[in-house]
Amino acid sequence: MNTCMKLGIATLVISAGLGSGFLSQRYTQEQADKTVASYYALDNLTSIIAAQEQELGIHYTSVPTVILGLPDGTTDTLLGGNSEEILGSYVPDKNTIYLNSGATFVTMDSTLTNYAALFFGFWQQPKIEQVFHHELGHVYIYQRELALGVDLHQAYSHSETLMDMIAIRSTLEGIAEYVSMRMTGTPRIRNPAYGLGFKVVQPILDVSVSVGIDYILTHMPSGNDLDITHRTAYQRKAIEEINQAK
Repeated sequence: MNTCMKLGIATLVISAGLGSGFLSQRYTQEQADKTVASYYALDNLTSIIAAQEQELGIHYTSVPTVILGLPDGTTDTLLGGNSEEILGSYVPDKNTIYLNSGATFVTMDSTLTNYAALFFGFWQQPKIEQVFHHELGHVYIYQRELALGVDLHQAYSHSETLMDMIAIRSTLEGIAEYVSMRMTGTPRIRNPAYGLGFKVVQPILDVSVSVGIDYILTHMPSGNDLDITHRTAYQRKAIEEINQAK
């Protein structure tokens, strides 16, 4: 991981799409992208958080700031991403979600414009709902870290092995992906590390999102737990303890 990016900065990485010219008659691409991101994320922030709280049974202790444009130097070498491929980042010490103003965002609405964007982008255009729910997932994770007295940035930095480091990062990304999937109904896992973390946390969070997240943050899987055999044992123990706590 590049030192410019702390563990808490959540990133989404996809292959860049093509076809930015279809909106040129009405908007420049940058204007169109900012319109989509601004309308969804900025204009609907409180209602999006309320919807998550109701659906997932969680509670946010504060509302993050949302800014269009990534901070200078935002990178994610662990996941192989550069600033052009990172769609969103959450910076905990600023309590701010940054959305990539250069990304070609579309919504999940079934509109002709969105179909055109997806077609000309070879179906790779990022959907703002999925990206934003993912980033909000990281906001909630960090709020629970503070409440539980967990310092995963320190744990990440002091990981004994590369696999332990990957386990922490992929698990956090997996939780955020789960939040996005539950809220949009559509998984958007495009990176193996995210997918691996999702596989670890999904059966646990299916039992209880709020209790499951707290359990995972206080019982972070090790690198060995990423293996299918150990993963099953980790999940079984987690589910047993969560059910006992209900």
